[in-house]
Amino acid sequence: MEKSRGPDATTVEETAQCHIGRSMAAAVLSFLLAFFLCSASWADATPRFVVHPNDAGGKEGETLIFQCGAEGDSGLVLKWQVVGVVVTNDTSRRVITSTTSTNGAKTVINSVLSMKMLEVSDSGAVMCLATDTSSMVATSGKVALTVYHINSNFRQAPKLAGDDEMRTHLQTNVGDSLELQCEPPIAYPRAHVVWLRNGSPVPLDTRVTVAVTAKPKP
Repeated sequence: MEKSRGPDATTVEETAQCHIGRSMAAAVLSFLLAFFLCSASWADATPRFVVHPNDAGGKEGETLIFQCGAEGDSGLVLKWQVVGVVVTNDTSRRVITSTTSTNGAKTVINSVLSMKMLEVSDSGAVMCLATDTSSMVATSGKVALTVYHINSNFRQAPKLAGDDEMRTHLQTNVGDSLELQCEPPIAYPRAHVVWLRNGSPVPLDTRVTVAVTAKPKP
């Protein structure tokens, strides 16, 4: 009578490899699941901006307003930064007002920065910073604050090129060429010059052209 035979060495080896393969696959799946859960938890714990400020510009002495909003946990704090410096609530020139609400388990803060009596030195980057108990720092989009400035007087009134004498009336012959020069007021950003004749802009064509020559800042 023939005895029953157990699994041969090849079968045992294949079975062991199969078990090892399944164990490795299970370990990889467990790692990926833990990674995604950890990532989701980390993202959920980080402050998140829901309103970003926008670029703005105004003249010296005017007021500009910037707004931002973020959500985080109960320790959420928003700060404003202008030209790399954190803004303090100075009621004379810079005023920060904030409102706080909730969105489920999240705290939501909307902040408004009012920049009063603008100065040219205020021009630069503006951004909002958010922190909470997660110790993570979120930043809003960085936007530009531009303060427009222009002096009231031209540095040089229109005159004939190469003529140091200021003349109120100019005469020339038909067919001749005439070149006038002027230096606009100091301005930020650089002033755009428009030439007028009898109170109306001079039309530019093949006969009349305007050339701009940059000069170093005074």
